[in-house]
Formats: sequence, structure tokens, C-alpha cells
Amino acid sequence: MTKKVWLLALCVLLTGCPKLQAQPTMEITWTNFVAGGVRVFIYAIHNTSFPSPTNNMAYVSLPVGIDAGLFYAWPNLSPFDWTILYGGGTTYFYNTNTPIAPGGTLEIEVRTQSVLTNSGYIMAQAQGPATFTPVKVVAPTGPYRHPKLTNLTLSNATLTLTAQDLQFPFSYTLEHSTLVSGWTEVLTFWSLTNNAQTVSTPAPTNGTAHFYRLRSP
Repeated sequence: MTKKVWLLALCVLLTGCPKLQAQPTMEITWTNFVAGGVRVFIYAIHNTSFPSPTNNMAYVSLPVGIDAGLFYAWPNLSPFDWTILYGGGTTYFYNTNTPIAPGGTLEIEVRTQSVLTNSGYIMAQAQGPATFTPVKVVAPTGPYRHPKLTNLTLSNATLTLTAQDLQFPFSYTLEHSTLVSGWTEVLTFWSLTNNAQTVSTPAPTNGTAHFYRLRSP
């Protein structure tokens, strides 16, 4: 018997050797409905892993983001312990203070302007840091309409534009540039509706070509 096999046999006889643990697992159920043109999803994420502190769920990513008109994503457990990062097609949740232990369940409510859906994967990571087996779910999808500027008018040294296809309650930034300068912030405003809003700013005083754009969140 080689030394390696002998050590393994001794380890089994002593019964004090750490057991190999399987990849942490989760089960997910969800409900969804449309109310007032808004798509609402509620995901219940169950940590079904082997009981161990290293299997505490500290990171979750959802396959839905700003591209789908996301304007609300909120966890039900210790919500202020979670750091939430919004991406174009993904929303990330981090929590190292009060992670979800094996046997626990985290519910995340998502609301988007897009009523279209597609399949995607919810992914999670433990404090171990082992990776949970991803779970395929149905989620809101984009692309959602992007804001735009129309109806430019100039009167009494004031430039007026119409910002369209806004998403309540996001903020937007009107930016300006010329042929020889980069983009600079002109003003920031909050959308009051999901439709259109008029914005005004002092008109440029020189004869150079001027450009305006609306930057969304």
C-alpha cells in the first residue's frame, strides 16, 4: 500500500476528516403579473445547500436590468445590507453582513417598464466562495425604448427641447458639446411621467455648431 493510500485509510478510520461538500444549490420559484403597463416579478430564492457557514449566499445576480426599463429591484430580507448594482442586462446584489444561510429564502421584487419576457439564469455565490448551480428562470427583457430629444426651438435666447420616452422615476442629464469640445453637463432633471417633458436652457451665444444629447441613468 502506498503512503498516499495508507493516509487515506487512516483518515477514514479516525472519522475526523472533513467531508467533501457538494456545490451549493438553490431552488427558485417566481410569480409575475402586469399592472398598469408595468411588469412585476417576485423571485423566491431558496438556499438548499448543505448547512455550513461557507454556503451562506452573499451574492445574487438577476438576468434583468435597465435595458428592460428596470426601475425597482428590492430584497425582502435586511434590504439595507444589500448593495445593488444596475447593469444593462443584469442586476447584482451583494451582502456580506447578513447573507442567506442554508434553509433560508430571499425574495426579490422586480418592476420594469418592458412587458416582454425571455429566459435567463439567476446566479449566486456563497461566502466560501463557491458558486451555486445557476437556475433558469423567466425574466423581463429589453431592449426598452431609449430617451430622445425632439422639437428643438430657439426663442428669446432660450433653447427649448422635448425629452421623450422617459422612464419614471429616473433622472436624466442634458449634455452639450461642439466640434472642438467634449460633452459637458448642462442640467439634470427627474422624469415626472413615462412620456415627454420639456426642458429649457440658455441658448449658445457663438456661431459654432452645437450638439445636445440626453444621458439616461
